[in-house]
Parts: sequence; C-alpha cells; structure tokens
Amino acid sequence: MKKEEYLVSVILPIYNVEKYLNKCIETVVNQTYKKLDIILVDDEAKDSSPEICEMWKKKDERITVIHKKNGGLGLARNTGLEYAKGEFVVFVDSDDFLENNAIEKLLIQRDNADTVLCGHNVYYGKNNIEKKHIKYAGEKFDGEKVKEILLEMMGSLPEENDDIALPVSVWHGIYSMDIIRKNHIKFPSERVFISEDMVFDIDYFSHSKKVKFIDDCLYYYRKNNENSLTSVYNPERFKKEIDLYLELNRKLSEIYSKEKYILRLQRTFLGRTRSCIVRAVKQTQKPLEEIKNICNNEKVMEILENYPFQRNKKSLSFFNYCIKKKYVHLLYIMVRLKEKR
Repeated sequence: MKKEEYLVSVILPIYNVEKYLNKCIETVVNQTYKKLDIILVDDEAKDSSPEICEMWKKKDERITVIHKKNGGLGLARNTGLEYAKGEFVVFVDSDDFLENNAIEKLLIQRDNADTVLCGHNVYYGKNNIEKKHIKYAGEKFDGEKVKEILLEMMGSLPEENDDIALPVSVWHGIYSMDIIRKNHIKFPSERVFISEDMVFDIDYFSHSKKVKFIDDCLYYYRKNNENSLTSVYNPERFKKEIDLYLELNRKLSEIYSKEKYILRLQRTFLGRTRSCIVRAVKQTQKPLEEIKNICNNEKVMEILENYPFQRNKKSLSFFNYCIKKKYVHLLYIMVRLKEKR
C-alpha cells in the first residue's frame, strides 16, 4: 500500500456519551493513518455531547458534525454513510475507542481484500482488559468461501462451544464503501431489529468478494458503561428477538438452502433467548413472570421441538431442556447460582 493511498471514512454515532466521548474522538483524530474523513453524528443527545463534537470540529478540519433528530444507532450510522466520502469505512461506537495505529494496520494487512476483520479488546477498566483474538487470523477468503464466513457469523453448529464463531459487530473491521454504495446497503433501526449489525452483515457479506482476517486486537469495546444499550433491560427485548429471528431467516433463505443455515440460526436464537432469561433474573422486579413468558412463547416451543439441543455441551443442553420443559424456578436458580461463582 502506498502511503496514505485511500481516504477512510470513520463514522461515530453519538448519544449521551459525554463521559467517554473525548477519549473516543481523541483516538480517532490521533490515528497514525491521517487520510481520514471523520463523521460525528449527534443523534439528538441530551447531554454535552453535541458541544463536544463542535469543539473537536474546530480543532480538526477532517471532522464533519451532523446534528439529526433522534432515531437510534442504526439510523445514525446510515446518516454517516450518506455523508461518507471515503473508499473504505470504519465504524466506532462513541463510548469505545481504538488503538492509535488501528486503521493503518487494517490497511497495511488488507492484501487486496475488500474487507478486513480484526480482534478486539473487552475493556472493563484500565487495569482489566481482555484480548479477544479473531478466528482465522492471517487467512483470506474469497468467492463462495465468503458465504461460509457469513454462515459462521450467523451462528454455530449445535456441538460447537460458542453460540457464534465469528463476531457480528461492525466495529471490528474496515469495509468497502463501493460495496455499500453499489448495493444500497443500510442499517435497520435497532428499535425494529435488536441486532442491526447482523442484518447489515447479511446484506454486506453476500456481496463481498475477499475478506482478510488479522490477529491484531485493535478495537476497545467498553464494558464499564452502565448506560450502554447492551447494559439496560428493555421489557420489549424478547419480542424484538423474535422479530430479528424471522428477519434473519427471511434474508438467509434468499442466499442458502434451509438445511445450510437453520441449525446455526436456531443456535443463535436460543443463545439470545438464554441471554433474555439472564437479564430477566438480574434486571427485573418479576423475573419468574418474565421467564415464564419466554418459555411459553410459541416460537421458542416450535424451535425447541426440532432443534437437537442434545448435541450441545452438557450445561447448555440442560438449560435448553429446562426451557423446553418450562422449568421456570430451576432456570431462575441456575442463573442465580452462576452469578455467585
């Protein structure tokens, strides 16, 4: 790669993150790769975030600030994409941050791929950081093999250890704006589909030609933000999980035969159902009622009637068995016991 060959757009959707925003923007502005088109999308934040954005705009001419009516993370990213001038794009959530050479490393190791994916760091605090190296580090996939990668993003097979083999969040890589523009790819609102990234992944990777994986952990995902969307209980969450499952099923059926993807998708759905049960126990006033509602859901019962959960590892298999049998109190006890470990 010739020095500063490509213009890279960096999109930051921003909402009520004044505590973390300066750190985030600072790590973008101070990237070792300088040819950046930095887009700060203020999603009608109620704190001092809009003023912080304007302050940074005065400091750095590469920064564009957009103030828009509140619509959520996915639609804020779409606004950023509309303004993006780059040949590549990087997405950064505004309570997270980057290694100072993240974009340079992604480009240097690109190897003519249209997409590069990296590992990340889970940031619990300055002295508590967990590295998460990505699967397939150092490998490149092209042609039809990219669709195999997409399958692994959608979920694992029953006997595998993790629900999803590859991370689905769009902040762990660099993406081709040519693919996004030519195919009119946009994020849905997370208020409609609770994992807007998974929907985006299907639309994007079904058009990708070459994907490169690198070992570097270049992104810091903050887990000490109690106001994060992933940290706050939403009573409508499980209904949105059903809507997401139906939408992913619809989209995947347009690319693969059902037997190719359905066990993976069901594995992910059951994992997200399990997560809803854990949240119900930890974050609601009436956890048993919430768990009962989940266990009695028609889609949950339909999937567990056919899904071979006996092939899951023992602890997961038993948890799924308890959901199928509607052992509400036992599910509650298991979550509490795991919490005390």
